[in-house]
Amino acid sequence: MRRENIQNVYMFDTRLENIVINEHLVFAPGDFVKVYLVGLMYADMNKAVDNSEVAVTVGIKEDKVKEAWEYWEKAGIVDIEDEEIVFKNVKEALLTCSLTENSSNEQNDINKDVKSSSNSNSHPLISKDLSELFDKLEKIGNKPLSYVNVDKIRELVDGFSVDEEIIILAHELALKKKVGSIYEYAYKTVINWTEKGLDSIEAVREHLHNSDSRYHVYRTVMKYLGFMRNATKPEQEVIDKWIDDDMSLDEILEACKKTLSIPNPNLNYVDAVIKNEKKKEKGIDEEGKVTRKKLNEYMEHVRTQAEDNRNALVSKIEKEYPQIAELSEDIRSLSLQLIKATVGSGADIDNIKAKVDNKTKTLDRMLHSNNIPRDYMEIKYLCPICQDTCLLDDGRSCKCLPLRESEAKNWIKNS
Repeated sequence: MRRENIQNVYMFDTRLENIVINEHLVFAPGDFVKVYLVGLMYADMNKAVDNSEVAVTVGIKEDKVKEAWEYWEKAGIVDIEDEEIVFKNVKEALLTCSLTENSSNEQNDINKDVKSSSNSNSHPLISKDLSELFDKLEKIGNKPLSYVNVDKIRELVDGFSVDEEIIILAHELALKKKVGSIYEYAYKTVINWTEKGLDSIEAVREHLHNSDSRYHVYRTVMKYLGFMRNATKPEQEVIDKWIDDDMSLDEILEACKKTLSIPNPNLNYVDAVIKNEKKKEKGIDEEGKVTRKKLNEYMEHVRTQAEDNRNALVSKIEKEYPQIAELSEDIRSLSLQLIKATVGSGADIDNIKAKVDNKTKTLDRMLHSNNIPRDYMEIKYLCPICQDTCLLDDGRSCKCLPLRESEAKNWIKNS
């Protein structure tokens, strides 16, 4: 006696264990679920199909089908044997695990409560050392961890050496954000922190604090510009540049204020305003030229430097040659007497002049014999015509102006 095989796929019923639905399908990507169900349908009909046929049925690429089977193999509900997919009996595997554990407990006379098969902690691959962590995460998520999620947690702890406090914090944040899948969101969050090099709970908390501060700036700026939405990723990157340049929120909003008069204010326009403001602060106008204010600062710097050089040279010479210093002082004193004698009366003007001439000649001989310039006491300006002011007596610009502006630009860059 035999029963005729059902040929029409629509006339056949596919058996699916509830534990597979609750522990695996609800957490898996949609296309992977489709691949599993279609494959299971053909397996129950004992119909041999390859990945290309499954891909056509599901409507995805063959590579995606292969990726799905690898996912389900890692989840522990299928085996891949010589490219053939073998669907495992999940309930039987759990029962075997439970019987083995009970037998071991009886042999050791240890009375332990046996958890139900729906509890993720009864899975044979779970490390008993992590059971306490799994319990904490399940309390946060208010639902059992799937085998896939358990495997990911073990990967974080064993593979990436992530501190358990960091994992718990990620799940608490996921709960606060009210995301669809707390476990998946927390896993991705921890991976992101790991990639950023945040390897301690303190580093993670500091990162979260800074992130919260930045999001406050994002929201405030967008609202100020009239956008009732969150900043996009490119917009966040623009604002991040301002924050990283140590701009305060008040400074950022002041720049935003200057864009409110245009029809469509945007962050790129604000960024252009900030760049121009920074140029002006540095002394460069919109045309790329040095501002008059900054040029005057540079010229004052040049004159001060010239005076300092003169004073240093005079001090050095007079220290090495005290006679020169004494003669110079005598000449200054006699010159002052001569001025007073000229405006007064009865003084011996000719005698004072003779003394001045005599000491001046002596000083010239000493300077010459020691290779010291006669004008060592005078300030050496870059431009003797305008004396480093870039202005002539009649108010016109000196011909040295272009050169001084070029020098000022380099001075600004290096200052």
